[in-house]
Amino acid sequence: GMYKGAMNEPAVVGQVTQFPDVLGVFDVGLVSSSKCAYLGVSADGICVLKRGKNTVIASLEIKTRVNAQTEAQARDIRDRLSLQTFPEGGTGECTVGDSVWFSAAIPINHRAQIM
Repeated sequence: GMYKGAMNEPAVVGQVTQFPDVLGVFDVGLVSSSKCAYLGVSADGICVLKRGKNTVIASLEIKTRVNAQTEAQARDIRDRLSLQTFPEGGTGECTVGDSVWFSAAIPINHRAQIM
C-alpha cells in the first residue's frame, strides 16, 4: 500500500510536469494556513497551474491504486469525469463540497487531506 505509493510518486510527478497547464511542480514539507496554523497538510508537492490568464497555486496529493478494486474505482472516476472536466493530458479542478465533482473525484477517506 503506502510503500508502493511512495515509490510511485516520483514517476507521477514526472508525468504531472508534462501536462500543458502545469507551469511547475515543487517539493514541500508541511503546508499550513497563514491564518489558521492548525490547518495543515503534508502535500506531495505544490503545483503552479495556468488557468486562462491566471496563475494558480495548488497542492498536489498523489494516491496510487495498488489492487484491482481500487484501480477499477480510479478508472471509473476517470471515465465519468475526464470527458467533461479534464483536458487530455491536463488537470481538472473541483470545489470542496461541490455535489457533482468533489464527491465523485475525491474519495471520502482522502478529503481530510485537502486544505
